[in-house]
Amino acid sequence: MPYVGLSDVQRGRTVALVEGLTQRDIAATMGVSQGVISKTYARYVELQSLQNRPRRSRKKITSEEQDRFLFQFARRDPSASHPILIHNTRHFLEAIGISVSVETMRQRLRSRGLYSRKPVRVPELTRQQKINRHNWCIEHQN
Repeated sequence: MPYVGLSDVQRGRTVALVEGLTQRDIAATMGVSQGVISKTYARYVELQSLQNRPRRSRKKITSEEQDRFLFQFARRDPSASHPILIHNTRHFLEAIGISVSVETMRQRLRSRGLYSRKPVRVPELTRQQKINRHNWCIEHQN
């Protein structure tokens, strides 16, 4: 499992304990390496803050407008299967010069609350059932 860093509480404890204990003792107590303690304290001395530095995220390949188009396309035909939807929108995006992976398109749809679903299979109504429904509606419309 990759190292994800110390929590805010752990960084605070580290800075507080450095005044009375050695970095090696603190590292053994917290279950991290001595280098983590050293770097945490050095960052605190330099920045006077326990917060992580802001990190950059990868730039999105699609614009907000293109994401909106993908969402509208998916909402336009809710019965379209996922592969068909991806196939059609992918052709559109490639036509304007953007190569998008299937996973990227899924992430964009999920971010707007669209997840893949299986449609519910229900039997069709018979002619008599339709007539009965219509008559019931007429009787109860007021």
